[in-house]
Amino acid sequence: MARTPSDPGQRSPGQFITGALWNAQVKALNEYLTAPPVFSAYQTTAQSISNPTFTSFTLDTEVVDSDGGHSTVTNTSRYTATVPGTYLVIGTAGWSGAATGYRRCRITLNGSAVPGPRSARTQPTPSCAVSASSRLS
Repeated sequence: MARTPSDPGQRSPGQFITGALWNAQVKALNEYLTAPPVFSAYQTTAQSISNPTFTSFTLDTEVVDSDGGHSTVTNTSRYTATVPGTYLVIGTAGWSGAATGYRRCRITLNGSAVPGPRSARTQPTPSCAVSASSRLS
């Protein structure tokens, strides 16, 4: 279910705080701030990736998805933010060692690489880690 922070809107001087106004503003804002969206998922099976192409990982198992932004059936490599804000995205990939090849990891937002840290490794180094943060509105 999509959540948004409460909008205080226009209030006139002397307006009383009613139960409905309290729930719509103060209580909703507190709930939003104390329970931000949380998502964690991972892949349980090996995935074949051609060299040298970027390939989205299939995240087939969810640990937690507080706002329902991910599906394990459709577009399993995506998380769709349901609440505007700043998101921290961290990813780790591992592959079997090989004598040749070049492996890279990146995080994308709407199909475009997110500016910031990227990791590139040549084989036989068997892992790659990246992180990024982005403001979504």
